[in-house]
Amino acid sequence: GYGNLVMVQHSPSLLTVYAHNDRISVREGEQVKQGQQIATMGSTGTEGVKLHFEVRQDGKAVNPNLYW
Repeated sequence: GYGNLVMVQHSPSLLTVYAHNDRISVREGEQVKQGQQIATMGSTGTEGVKLHFEVRQDGKAVNPNLYW
């Protein structure tokens, strides 16, 4: 249901999820830097272009506002 998906692991228990991408610009296991483009927004699995973003702590989606 998430279409083309990128997951970025920030620590053993914290990751971010970016879904419905048109094109993914990184490979599994690649280290990325802050500000680096990891994907292009798309419409995979949706009716229009959009980005689905999640922060997951210990595998559970949490409020991303807690991390800014």
